[in-house]
Amino acid sequence: MSRQHTEDERIDDAPHEPAGIEEELTALHRSWPKSKKMVASMEFSPSAGDAAHDSGGGEASSCGHGARGDVHAGVSRGRSRAGKATTTSSRSHRSRAGARTSGCWARRQPGVLSSRLRPSRAVEIFVASGLSTVLSVICYTEFAVEIPVAGGSFAYVRVQLGDAAAFVAAANLTLESVISTAAVAREVMVEKQMAAHRVDRAICAWFWDYVAAHAAGDPSKVLQVVVSPTHYLFQIYRDGVTFLACTQVEMAPLMAVEFLSRVADVLTDYLGDLNEDIIKDNFVIVYQILDEMMDNGFPLTTEPNILKEMIAPPNIVNKMLNVVTGKSSTLGSKLPDAAASFVPWRTTIVKDASNEVYVNIVEELDACVNREGGLVKCEAYGEVQVNCSLPGVPELTMSFANPTIINDVTFHPCVRFRPWESSQVLSFVPPHGQFKLMSYRVKKLKKTPIYVKPQLTSDSGNCRVSVMVGIRNDPGKPIDSITVQFQLPLLIVSADLTANYGTVDILADKTCLWTIGQIPKDKAPALSGNLRLEEGLAQLHTLPTFQVKFKIMGVALSGLQIDKLDVKNTPNAPYKGFRAQTQAGKYEVNRSIPESDYPIWYESNRILRP
Repeated sequence: MSRQHTEDERIDDAPHEPAGIEEELTALHRSWPKSKKMVASMEFSPSAGDAAHDSGGGEASSCGHGARGDVHAGVSRGRSRAGKATTTSSRSHRSRAGARTSGCWARRQPGVLSSRLRPSRAVEIFVASGLSTVLSVICYTEFAVEIPVAGGSFAYVRVQLGDAAAFVAAANLTLESVISTAAVAREVMVEKQMAAHRVDRAICAWFWDYVAAHAAGDPSKVLQVVVSPTHYLFQIYRDGVTFLACTQVEMAPLMAVEFLSRVADVLTDYLGDLNEDIIKDNFVIVYQILDEMMDNGFPLTTEPNILKEMIAPPNIVNKMLNVVTGKSSTLGSKLPDAAASFVPWRTTIVKDASNEVYVNIVEELDACVNREGGLVKCEAYGEVQVNCSLPGVPELTMSFANPTIINDVTFHPCVRFRPWESSQVLSFVPPHGQFKLMSYRVKKLKKTPIYVKPQLTSDSGNCRVSVMVGIRNDPGKPIDSITVQFQLPLLIVSADLTANYGTVDILADKTCLWTIGQIPKDKAPALSGNLRLEEGLAQLHTLPTFQVKFKIMGVALSGLQIDKLDVKNTPNAPYKGFRAQTQAGKYEVNRSIPESDYPIWYESNRILRP
């Protein structure tokens, strides 16, 4: 596969254009000590006819389809401190229809986006990194000395560093801390501009100031589409990592959010998890994945099956071979088999097929209970996950016992849409391995599996707390991992809480965590105790919200069931396994909002009720 790379790479203070991917990776490795974390880069271009979609609510409605522009995308982690917002003045680049994204950057917690390092600072980091490497080698080095003795024989003496190794190790740790401190000051680790018009990285500082001002420094509470004075910003938050993209022209926001979600899914599939250490350890592979997922501003390859044939997943054997052979690239030397297949998500040659297919229904229950115990909202969000290990090109047909209960379905590209529209049947050629076949939502559920009844009465500076938990609607399977958590009010001086079952912990952030596990059959778990208020405060005026977590294996609370799964085009009858599980999502018991006063939205300072 031959491709032309026209993107501009900016790694150090001065821009340069490497000749190919190997030169890019070499330059990135040389600049790595300047950074503490890797940054992802991505680029995409929707067509001019894409309609605007409000993916995050709020300001998202101002982003529609528009002229071509440059988008800066990146991956960041952590939170920013509040500070003065920084904006950049840049010209809007408009030409032919479409929108392009480019670039990337990452961020530590805590910290503030800073300018590039001075050349002298960069030299200091390089020197410290080199000394750290030398000291690490010395720590694990042993010497064998050959000494001639009488009779023409030799004595071999093994020399060890002894106590010196401890000193060297301490010096090495000191140097590593210096490197880490210097790297944190820079914040931006890798920046990749895909288009000629550059987007200033100072927009990251504006975004983190916005997060600090509007979401108390928590990126998970920020809208997916944010409008700055000079840019439109799109972001998703996954496992402590923020994926951020920005553009200066109007475009379909759903395109940007979906691509960022696909990048996060692919990286999770490759690396198993997303955090600072994993991304740093697999920096070369992450960079190659991002380079293959887009080409000259357009999404190219986003299917994990094809990417895994082009770029080998990280493992210990590959890392050892790269160290021995001196190779830093894991790119394949031939066109992937899936590229020649009539279905791009499945290769024509499947290796290690065990002739098995497993289907797993995973649901999250979101519920809100008011102070009278009434159910204000109860919905289930579910996914049908498949692990396929079938040979050849199998044809699968799946039907549900009650498909009419599900709404808002989304499918994997392998699903044929016409059979679902006509008869509510899923017909597809599955990818090899694990994938998400579909997602759905079930609205207006009538019951929850457990109940939580809190009571708070305050008088004369004391607040009496009583919380009871029990089974309301028995699902027929054990309810495990039950926890009840609530935030103690700020005006609480001390808390004395005990439970007749489970453990109660008061965390450092004034959060009470009651871990129950399974509900016993002989008694109902109960928590009770007293909260002492500050002097001068007779009673509490703001009551806490109780957050409930649980897990149920073997049942989907929405009632969705798989009726039949047919497999064709396989040499032998495969083994078929089915499983279901339900866990609590956003399950809240808010005793301070009655059902009659539950607000939907505000209009002209007036609350509109359901």
